Amino acid sequence: MSAQDAKIPEIEPVEKKDDFGSWGRAVPQMVRVASPWTRFAHRFSMLADKVYMSPDHCLLYLARRVGDARLQRERMVTWWGRIYNVMTGARPATVDVSGAVLAGVLEFVGNPIPDHLDRGEDYRISFDLADRLLEQVTAKAAQEGMLK
Repeated sequence: MSAQDAKIPEIEPVEKKDDFGSWGRAVPQMVRVASPWTRFAHRFSMLADKVYMSPDHCLLYLARRVGDARLQRERMVTWWGRIYNVMTGARPATVDVSGAVLAGVLEFVGNPIPDHLDRGEDYRISFDLADRLLEQVTAKAAQEGMLK
């Protein structure tokens, strides 16, 4: 991946909405705001995700997000799967990652980090870019002995 690949439109900031766009986002949101303790825990986890992520955590995070996108793509084959994706607000063409994870992955594989990348923001990257990054990270992790 070159520096050209790491520019928009493959990487774009995610606009956060507070509306309950789908049941898949509405129910967890209602649970998060149900009590002060769950609000605190949610905010803490969101902050911790954006401060620093080790290469191990970046690999796990990216693998989980790419795996979710693969499942969403597989569901698009059937009409029931397409309805399920619409109801849950799934976007099979893109993968949402935090700037900290994206910067950690790019740094780990030796790619330049784009100037416009903010570790505290969330980004939506194309599935193809996320899949390529996952392949590169997995290969480098295996080479360095991080994987068994």
